[in-house]
Amino acid sequence: MSGLVPGPRLRVMTLASASSRFACAMLALVLVPASSGAAFAQTAPTPEQVVLAHAEAWSNGDLPGLLALVADDARSYERPTDPYKLTGELSDTIGSKDQLAAYFRAISAKPMARETVAEMAAVGDVIIAAGVSTDPQDDASGMRFLTGYRVRDGQIHDLWHIAWIPAQAPVGPDPAEVIRQLIAANNARDTDRFLVLFSPDAKHFRYSDDPRKLADTPPEMLGDAASRETLFRHYFAGAPAQVEAIKLFSVGDLVVEQSHLTGFSDAPERTVNRAFIYRVRDGRVTEQWLLGEDILETPASGAMRPSLPAPGLRAARPGMARSGMPIITPGVPSCESRSCR
Repeated sequence: MSGLVPGPRLRVMTLASASSRFACAMLALVLVPASSGAAFAQTAPTPEQVVLAHAEAWSNGDLPGLLALVADDARSYERPTDPYKLTGELSDTIGSKDQLAAYFRAISAKPMARETVAEMAAVGDVIIAAGVSTDPQDDASGMRFLTGYRVRDGQIHDLWHIAWIPAQAPVGPDPAEVIRQLIAANNARDTDRFLVLFSPDAKHFRYSDDPRKLADTPPEMLGDAASRETLFRHYFAGAPAQVEAIKLFSVGDLVVEQSHLTGFSDAPERTVNRAFIYRVRDGRVTEQWLLGEDILETPASGAMRPSLPAPGLRAARPGMARSGMPIITPGVPSCESRSCR
């Protein structure tokens, strides 16, 4: 159940641009042999480490190690055909753990491709990974991929193949630049500049109530240009939280943003971690999916840690706490806010 539809042998490599968090994850993999699923489980791996170990086990032909990283109820999904969805149909070849094992046995003797994981963004139990897969006999046949994983208790429960495009496809302006402008407009409280970065018919989605899906729920009060105008002019009339991009990378016209929000007047110690996927075309956002949000607290030591849900709040899903305040970061209000309902 690799980040791409399984094919040739995989090998995980880091790029010079990878973050220090990613480098630490790779170091952990070096210290823990991928062939030993039990040894890996004892290290209490981060979700990022699970994603990398999953690819490493595949590349080593280590079926026991691979299956140890996949939950019994795991599901793998094809690339979506609906432009408004990130979740495709259940795969008919590697959709379940049993199918994955059978498929792996059938192809493991063939020459395998190399998979390079270049970037990862994380929110709660969801990891979004981007990279390139190449055939060792034909480097020009590389494919760029964007893959989502839900990781709980050291195992992958869901794997979404979001995008897969030729690595040699023509490269135009970086769509991530539009999201940089969106964040800058938010931090400057520049309402007009913020709104013009959305296509008039842009669609917004928030994280799903179905844990098997990614961000398929449209906010009830953010559905068209008029509602977007009303909502964000009201928002910018207040004191918007400041947004810092932690991860920002693109695959084709899709941009992944992981960001931290700070500057809450009633909770100066609080940091909110959020992740989005945007589709950008002709310099404007046409679709936006809020993948999830974490509340992080900053103790006196300065080290951030996940916080537990405040009394009376419900967790959005295991490992993820919903914010109890109306937080808005580029495009979608917090779904505890009435403006999102």
